[in-house]
Amino acid sequence: MAYVVGAVPACKLVDTSAKLTAAIVGPLVDAGYEGVVRYLHLPGMPGTWDIDPVELQALLDGGLGLMLVQHVRYPGWDPAKCSGAEDAGTAIASAKVAGYLAGAHIFVDLEGISGSGDATTQYAADWAAAVVAAGYKAGCYVGYSVPLTPAQLYALENIDSYWSDAGPRSVATRGFAIKQRAEMHLGGIPFDPDDVAPDLLGDTPMWMIAQ
Repeated sequence: MAYVVGAVPACKLVDTSAKLTAAIVGPLVDAGYEGVVRYLHLPGMPGTWDIDPVELQALLDGGLGLMLVQHVRYPGWDPAKCSGAEDAGTAIASAKVAGYLAGAHIFVDLEGISGSGDATTQYAADWAAAVVAAGYKAGCYVGYSVPLTPAQLYALENIDSYWSDAGPRSVATRGFAIKQRAEMHLGGIPFDPDDVAPDLLGDTPMWMIAQ
């Protein structure tokens, strides 16, 4: 089966940090979900529960689209003490090992931050620059405790798609293409449902699908 990259249609997705197998694909499709967002690990973090080639193939061959997001650091993390470029390097390497195609989005997870807005901006800029240089597109998940204004979020360099948690978040000009909802369980696995629709500029992120 051939795999390609395309724009995500308006649809329902789920995201989860749980390891998925082919057995859950049918129930997800039957429940009306068209894709999954799965995780990439951070430097020094085991990738046991993150996306790998077997899982990627099972999801895509079963008819689900796929996007990737990198794990967030511990609650209260300070971007000034972390390297956006190093974190992105781990995400990129993991995505390539899994077989994730260039041109699709990888998301940085901004939430639970105790550092400054300037440090957060620099971290995100370094992260996104590395992701884009590797041929992927860079997106940003916006959760709680992010020390950036809506205008500052929109101004983040090389980031062209935004994903909101279930809280009352805002991004100037572009808005969100993905909105997360309250956690649910399917087949004993925890999932966060997400709604995808064109953002205020008419765009949706790019994902990987089977053709």
